Amino acid sequence: MLLTSILGSIIALALFLFVFMMLRAKVGLVFSTAYSGLGIAFIDGMAWLLNRDFPPGFLQECINLPWPFS
Repeated sequence: MLLTSILGSIIALALFLFVFMMLRAKVGLVFSTAYSGLGIAFIDGMAWLLNRDFPPGFLQECINLPWPFS
């Protein structure tokens, strides 16, 4: 929740997925990166299909970022 409020939901989710894959799933760096990328791609695809935006964080308030980061 703290990362979401600071960085925004997509960036926080990407960090969470990466750390979860490394620590809990005990997969390597390459697989963690690939699985996290696929997870974010799936979430972005569903958000695009449903025409949804993600909750912004403080970073998005300060910096103009493209969708889905905005």
